[in-house]
Amino acid sequence: MSRVQDMKILIIDDNPTLVNVFAKLLQIKGYNVTTETNLESGLQRLKNELYDVSFVDAPLDDYDEKQVLSLFQENNIFQKTNIILFSSADLKSSELDTWKRCGLYSYLKKPVKRKIILDILDGVDVKPTDEPILKSEEATPEQLSRLEQLEKQIQELTITPRQSVKKLNMQTSKTQKEIETTRSEISELKNEIQLLDEIDNTQPENDLDSLNGEKPTKKTKPTKKTKPTKKTKIIK
Repeated sequence: MSRVQDMKILIIDDNPTLVNVFAKLLQIKGYNVTTETNLESGLQRLKNELYDVSFVDAPLDDYDEKQVLSLFQENNIFQKTNIILFSSADLKSSELDTWKRCGLYSYLKKPVKRKIILDILDGVDVKPTDEPILKSEEATPEQLSRLEQLEKQIQELTITPRQSVKKLNMQTSKTQKEIETTRSEISELKNEIQLLDEIDNTQPENDLDSLNGEKPTKKTKPTKKTKPTKKTKIIK
């Protein structure tokens, strides 16, 4: 079993936000953590310094999972530290067995829960050191609360591309349904307006007056003009 205060950990990830959150999570538990955000500087540290465990996220920079592991193998990194590879890719069991024979300590598919990480660290054998580090038993309630918050942030940050696409597709589908509903409502309104126009064009005048709240007026026939009567002469 490992001792927290003796363990030196290196995190290599090109996502600065994830690196900071992950580092704080481990530091709260009492681990001595160093971080790097690119493969070149991370590899240089592994060559020059000793770390009990190195968490490496892949793909990293322009290197995929296999290229990162091959680079470690070429530089004899597997003999210097326990490499734990993070990735969203599905490595074949045969490939994984091959890399484990080369020295890969563990492979974790993202997203990864805090308990799994801590269980793996608890099983790593490390060399003792006199460097004073906060023990996990000394964590305060405030630190434990912060730990839970960091775990949630890690889960959000390590969401896989496939999960992101699925979530985006669901949002797009919902938006498309709303658009179709709006189009349908607009079409119905257009039909109603067209129907009203047709009624206006065909409605008799009296009916229109009735619609306006006025009583229809009766049309009076024009009176015939009477011809003037001839005056009769009076004979005296």
